Amino acid sequence: MNKTKIAAVLLFSIMLMPGCLSIEGTGTEIIEGCTDEEALNFDENANTNDRSCVYEVVETFEGCTSPSAVNFDPEALVNDGSCVFTASGPQIDSALMGISDALNSYKNGEEMDYPLILTGEYLGLEGYVEKTMEVFSDVDGPRMLMTIGGDLIYSATERGGVATVCHHQSEIDCLQSRNYDDDSLPESDIIHVTMILMRHEMEFDVGDYDTPFQLYGALLVLEIPSGSEWDVAMADSGSPYQTATVSAPGGIFLTATLTAGSASLVSLSADMGDDYTLSLAEGASSSPSEADDPTRLPATIDWMEPETTETGPVYVQIWECYIEMANLDSLDDDSVESVNEVMYGRVELPDFCGQLVDDDPENGSFTSSGPLFDTRWGVVTYIEDPQTGDWKEVVVEIDVESSSSTFYLLDVTSEECSHNGGTYDILTQTCEWWTEDSNNTASDLYQCSESEDWGDSCDRYGLNSDGHLFTAYPSTEQTGGGDGTDEEESIWDCRDSFFAEDSTPLGPDSNDDVQEEVDAMPEPEWCGDVIEWNGTFDSDPTSESALANNNWNNPDGFYIDFTNAGALNFGDREATQSDCSEFGGTWNTIEEACEFPNGEWTANETLIEIDFGWGMIERVRYEMVDGGVVLAFPAENGSDEGTPNMENTFYEGYEETGYEEFEFVASEDGRHIINSSQTDDGYLYLYESSFNSDAPGQNAIASQDDWEVGDGDWGSSIHWDLTSGTTYVIVTTTYSSEVQLSFDNSIISPSGDRTDWSGEIDSQSPTFVRPDGWWEEGGPDTPDETGISILTEVAEWHWNEVDMGELTLEIYSEDGSLIGSMGMDTTTMTFEDGTSVTVFDNDGDGLLSAGDSVVMQTNAHSSLYFLVWDEWAADYS
Repeated sequence: MNKTKIAAVLLFSIMLMPGCLSIEGTGTEIIEGCTDEEALNFDENANTNDRSCVYEVVETFEGCTSPSAVNFDPEALVNDGSCVFTASGPQIDSALMGISDALNSYKNGEEMDYPLILTGEYLGLEGYVEKTMEVFSDVDGPRMLMTIGGDLIYSATERGGVATVCHHQSEIDCLQSRNYDDDSLPESDIIHVTMILMRHEMEFDVGDYDTPFQLYGALLVLEIPSGSEWDVAMADSGSPYQTATVSAPGGIFLTATLTAGSASLVSLSADMGDDYTLSLAEGASSSPSEADDPTRLPATIDWMEPETTETGPVYVQIWECYIEMANLDSLDDDSVESVNEVMYGRVELPDFCGQLVDDDPENGSFTSSGPLFDTRWGVVTYIEDPQTGDWKEVVVEIDVESSSSTFYLLDVTSEECSHNGGTYDILTQTCEWWTEDSNNTASDLYQCSESEDWGDSCDRYGLNSDGHLFTAYPSTEQTGGGDGTDEEESIWDCRDSFFAEDSTPLGPDSNDDVQEEVDAMPEPEWCGDVIEWNGTFDSDPTSESALANNNWNNPDGFYIDFTNAGALNFGDREATQSDCSEFGGTWNTIEEACEFPNGEWTANETLIEIDFGWGMIERVRYEMVDGGVVLAFPAENGSDEGTPNMENTFYEGYEETGYEEFEFVASEDGRHIINSSQTDDGYLYLYESSFNSDAPGQNAIASQDDWEVGDGDWGSSIHWDLTSGTTYVIVTTTYSSEVQLSFDNSIISPSGDRTDWSGEIDSQSPTFVRPDGWWEEGGPDTPDETGISILTEVAEWHWNEVDMGELTLEIYSEDGSLIGSMGMDTTTMTFEDGTSVTVFDNDGDGLLSAGDSVVMQTNAHSSLYFLVWDEWAADYS
């Protein structure tokens, strides 16, 4: 056979193998189908693959696969580069922790692990150069280094009570001081020595360089807010960084640059007029040069303000509220009358009004949405009537938006609109008066506005139950009673303090019946007693239950209701039901009286504390007596026993009041008692020789405001030593202008002779500007009542450790006369006029240091002051 035939025979033999060809008569059946076991339609009987296999479709999901991204997709298998990152509050706090801790440590005088670096740019004569301030504090005290263009310019240190400030240029020029006097110093545990530069910068030849106290002042007030307050800008995967910004106290804006996805801090910049970057140094820098001779350089000593030994009432900061804008949407109409009723009528205050400023919870985040931005606010204003030239009262609608506030005049004509500078829209019939561009934001406590025209402000705000907007500012209020000056002048005033128990709970009581019940009630022994206040008040449920048992009636047509719920209601039995509705009261059909809420109350066994709701808290003395209760308020006047508090140094007043004058000649020497019983709040003045209404302070020797005289409701009294044969003038006047009163006056001489006269002050009386006054040379009584005791103390934040042997006290009287001098290591000394001075070295180390004090006492002078001679400085402190 040839080769071609052999090849054909071999090929045919291969094709006869199983699975290739089925030859009829061989016994093998050909079955076609899907022979792949991974296929959905796998056919286990098929022996021939017909390419019909069907497979499950497996999708490949793409998306953000980073768990730290805000758009993390847990089902994504392939990262498509869409991840968006933003830091959380805790992540930002963690990133800023080192800088924040270092800043707080430096402010509080604590040791720092590493210096804090503030870096920026300075525009010098040759262009921009880097400016750096480094602050640090360790066991040796605080220090500051200032470099410009890499050169050390300023340094400041404090060691052992001595501050050294140096200017490093061609020659090192240093100043030193100990315990310097500067009212602008911060109240902290350590004096920050860089503030000395504010006093001494002109003594340095600083040229055109920028002095560091400007940076230091900004750093001193800088606070880094918590991470939850930062506005974080998201960064996509194309950027390795993201930024977060926040408005810090003091008008400073901070920008943190963070690594995208991890929130690790890259840099922190502060906008303080220029851009500066805050960072931590990697290690402590070398100490700066100090002055060669620190022993003969200027020194000063700073002292606390003297504190007198008298104790007065407690003063606290509360939120003083005023209504700012009416909610026009909540009114039946937006007329002038309805808005005025809100602005000047009786409206409910928000809950925070009158509360302590320190009790505010932490503030929330600031937004440009919410009720402040969604409400139609309104106030009342005046525009000029173009027809008459008179003023017309109209309502202004204020539309507050995030970037502006627009003011619209309501119910005005197009002529009135344009005449007053507005733009009138004929289609909407509205008058756009003016627009103020401002950045407006609000939190849950404060509303803030940043305006080029009006500046920046943040005010406490709140909405009352009717939705009207109230704004508040901190106000100092007195608690605990007293009038803040002479505590012994406050007594329990039991006049008009008797209230009868409601004997007819299902109907009103007549005034005559109440008067009869009140007349039969005994007066408590404590009426007229001097008030001894304390700063605490604990309520007693049993006492409160007894007070809340029923209403307490007064014969003048009203009653007081101490409710079980703690509310104090005032009931007017003489008001009509229509009057009650008009004035916003609640009509009590059983008592036939109009009730008004007056505040909230609590009580213990002897005192009732009333919170009137607008920042005023008053305590009332009470006692349950037969048939009723006595409720006594503190009175500023004393009793008719003893000597009233009189004033004998006068300055120009501001109240123009009517007056009556009475001239007499004293017939004997000695103490005369001049009394005035008045029908309203009056004032009494004593003049020697003559009285000139055009110069009411001339010849005035004493005056007195409130004093209990006989059984009168109002009174004044002067007790004074007069000289026989001398002419005196008694002037009776009113405390306030446009007040009318009648009076009964008397003069009682030392021997008991009495002179009486009466009069009236009304619209026909002559007027003068009633002078005001205060004590300057003590009262008219014995010399020991003119004495003073003054405590002056070295504060913790002063530099200290000064040898008392180097210090001399020089004591001066009010007229500048030297009383005497003493070394501070002498401890105590009494001078010829009886003035005594004691130096208390409270830690016993012979050094003037924090906690040491100086006490001066005298009965011969109304005021004292002292100077300190410092031998170390050879100068006065």
